[in-house]
Order: sequence, then structure tokens, then C-alpha cells
Amino acid sequence: MIAAFTRFDCVNLATTQARRVLIPLMFVIVMGIALPFSTAPVLIGALVVVASLSYPFQADERGLLDTLYATTSVTRRDVVIGRYLTVLLYAIFATGIGVIVSLVDDTVRHQQFEWPAMASALLAAFALVVVGVSVQLP
Repeated sequence: MIAAFTRFDCVNLATTQARRVLIPLMFVIVMGIALPFSTAPVLIGALVVVASLSYPFQADERGLLDTLYATTSVTRRDVVIGRYLTVLLYAIFATGIGVIVSLVDDTVRHQQFEWPAMASALLAAFALVVVGVSVQLP
């Protein structure tokens, strides 16, 4: 049930709130190209995820979906775990875009890509997302 709810949540975000998801990801690409640091897109991707953590829960409250969940076999636990998985998928997607932008940017600028710096940036991005999730989500 959790996997089905996570799939539903991802499809819902992609179809009904596409601009709310795509504009921050475009911000990652633009700022990643504009800034000369090769690790900047990954950290910006993590900041975008932290800034948009509450989107799925806001859609829930706005659409009064608690009433729908009460009439189906979906438990509140399934909803919350599904939302956490949705945020995790979004974080993986945003940081993946950041890594790709970093690779392309360093190739275009004829710079050597530094994997140790990228590993450090990925760890910092993970820490930033974990702190943001622990503060903002239930």
C-alpha cells in the first residue's frame, strides 16, 4: 500500500503541480551553470528540496484528502511513509540533476572533475535534507 501511495503522490505532483516541481529544478540548472563551483548544483538541489518539503502535505490539506483517506483502507501511517518516500525520490532526482549539471559544466569549462569534492558535497546535501526533513515534516 505504501508503494502504491508513493506512486500516486509522485504522479499527482507531476500532473497537477508540474510548475511547482519543474521551476525549482530549472533553478538548480541555471544556478549550477552560473556559479563557478563544481559542487554548487548539488548543494542548490538540496536547498531546493528543503524549500519544497511541504508541497505534498499542502496539497493534502488544500484538497481535504483526509476525508478521502478515512473512507479508504489507507492509514495515516501509509500516507506519512509515502510522503517521506516521495521527498526522498525528489531529493535523489534534484541532486542527480545537480551532479549531471556539474559534470557537463566542468566538461564545457575544460576543468577536471573532482570526485572527492563531489562526494563531500553529496554528504553535505544529504545532511541538509535530513535536517530539513526532521524539522519540517511530522
